[in-house]
Amino acid sequence: WDSRAGIVDEAKLKGRRAWGGLDLSAGSDLSAWVLAVESPDPALEVELVARFWLPEDRLEALERQLMVPLRQWVREGFLKLTEGDAIDYDAIEKQALKDCGFFNVQRIGYDRMFAGQLVQNVDRETKRGVVVEPIAQTFQGLSAGCKEMERLLRSDGLRHSGHPVLRWHASCVEVIADGNDNIRPVKPDRRKSSTRIDGIPASVQALSG
Repeated sequence: WDSRAGIVDEAKLKGRRAWGGLDLSAGSDLSAWVLAVESPDPALEVELVARFWLPEDRLEALERQLMVPLRQWVREGFLKLTEGDAIDYDAIEKQALKDCGFFNVQRIGYDRMFAGQLVQNVDRETKRGVVVEPIAQTFQGLSAGCKEMERLLRSDGLRHSGHPVLRWHASCVEVIADGNDNIRPVKPDRRKSSTRIDGIPASVQALSG
């Protein structure tokens, strides 16, 4: 993962084809929006642009629980806070719409459990110029994107800037197989672990496009 860091210059990606992935929290945890953008660098295929949000009132407690430098990531601009103790989906929607105007977004993949209304709004505001597609959080639904991520990492076709929140998630995620050549990323057991992986399912859903 670390060998694929590099520098992702968003200004150079303006107008490039992109595919988005959303992994939203139920209300009081991390939410992720990741774009897989077609790279202008002939040595690469895709550059990841990752964005994360957290309810401000949950910051201190979650930093103690997760034992990662959330406040530092906020100061450095890698993690955005929304007011209150529940995630502000409107803030994520606003950023997604802004990104759809900056990049040439082709498709947004999402988990229908939490993102349904948000992507409906994005679909309406972009005048149906972006395909919005729910992705089943199953082996069959996630396998293609997960395999694409593995292929890009192994072929050096991916750059992700070393984003620290995304790196943390990459260090925690597990990948399991179903015995039928399908794979998917899974969260560690929260009863035994305080880690998170939100940026990886968001990336996988983007890459499945």
